[in-house]
Amino acid sequence: QVGGRLTLAGYTASGGVQGAIAKTAESTYQRLTHEQQTIARNIFLRLTELGEGTEDTRRRAGLTELVPHDADSDAIKEVLQTLVEARLITTGQDEAEVAHEALIRGWPTLHRWLEKNRDGLRVHRHLTDAAEEWLELDQDPDALYRGVRLAQALEWAKDNERQLNNLEQQFLEQSQSALEEAERQREEARQRELTQARQLAEAQSRRVAVVRRALVGLGLLLLLTIIATVIAFYQAAQAVRLRQAAEEAVAKLEAAQLWLEDNAVEAEKQRQDERRSER
Repeated sequence: QVGGRLTLAGYTASGGVQGAIAKTAESTYQRLTHEQQTIARNIFLRLTELGEGTEDTRRRAGLTELVPHDADSDAIKEVLQTLVEARLITTGQDEAEVAHEALIRGWPTLHRWLEKNRDGLRVHRHLTDAAEEWLELDQDPDALYRGVRLAQALEWAKDNERQLNNLEQQFLEQSQSALEEAERQREEARQRELTQARQLAEAQSRRVAVVRRALVGLGLLLLLTIIATVIAFYQAAQAVRLRQAAEEAVAKLEAAQLWLEDNAVEAEKQRQDERRSER
């Protein structure tokens, strides 16, 4: 610099606009306290749109998005004001964005933050967009996270909870509650199905027992019927034999009676003959 002015040689040596912005960003960041640096890091990351095979670019965000759910909003405003005064951030109509895309491309510290965990940043960015869409849809339950998305967001949030703002925190809590409610309903349905299956099995068992008892009763009845039939046949056969024996006995008696009668007639004739002879 000469007389407080930046010479062309000095401007070139400093890396032009990109180098100057990077130096301003680094010096401003280093003047912040440790807590303020954490806030500034969150602000810059939220105001960066991650490229998909392209360079990262600026992203506009609402001021409420920049406030973590457990942070002091006054502290956020103070850091944001410092960045605005350094002409690193611009604000307007409750929104903020990075003042120059050269800051994103030329500030090594921000570049390291972005490269450290791009996958995690993408998870967070998708969470931010999903939460805002959920709010725009009047908190429609169908817009909540489910499945893999929810699992990824919850896993990321375990180590990055302080980066969540109020909307994101509420969105995750509602998504998790909806998941737990769905699991509870599935478990209740499963228990109802198990109860119905158990009741059906018990009813079937009772019917089988009734049928078994009926079969046992029928079997016993059949056995008794067979025994009775056998006895009846036996008794009928015995009756036939007894009748035959009786008939034979009667015939013998009749024959004996005839014999006796014949003998009696013969004996009478002999006595009469003997009487006649004596005369």
